[in-house]
Amino acid sequence: MNSNIVDLIYLDPPFNSNAVYGAPIGGEKTEEIFKDIWTLRDVDLAWWKSIRKRNKALYTYLDAVDKLHSKSMKSYLIYMAVRLIEMQRLLKSSGSIYLHCDQHASHYLKPLMDAIFGRTKFRNEIVWQRTMGKGLNPTRFLRNTDHIFFIAMERSLFGISTTWISPKTMELTGKKTNTANGVIIPFLAGVGTKILLAH
Repeated sequence: MNSNIVDLIYLDPPFNSNAVYGAPIGGEKTEEIFKDIWTLRDVDLAWWKSIRKRNKALYTYLDAVDKLHSKSMKSYLIYMAVRLIEMQRLLKSSGSIYLHCDQHASHYLKPLMDAIFGRTKFRNEIVWQRTMGKGLNPTRFLRNTDHIFFIAMERSLFGISTTWISPKTMELTGKKTNTANGVIIPFLAGVGTKILLAH
């Protein structure tokens, strides 16, 4: 593919959960499994050498992860790095990327993205509660959130207008937006929250 052609990338990669997942029971291919377990293999080592030549800061970071965490985490991050480097090449100068992850590697993926895209390109970390959680664990808080890192290549890029319309106004007028191209994003609204419009 040509460079600088993609406006937006949403990435929902493996989470490095150190688990094996099977196809859903009753699915067409129940024998298929996915191993979210990472080891340094020959291909990882080839990518590692490529990273060393292309991005010294990224190489240094991955080397530190090997020493501070594990070879498994290093392998996972190498896997992610080569893909993110390619995505960076494909993104337009006005493009953005959203990386979905969870507590298994989020705190390692953020500096990885800083090393690839530049720390000034980071806009937000979106944290969403995926479940209410079940039971209490006396040793930790519930692990029921996912994270989405939002990177924008241009500082001014955000894509959301400053126009607001209250749920009460929508209810009374039946008006969904007050701009020709406005789109309501209700999934960000809680009780009593104003609805945000986007272009």
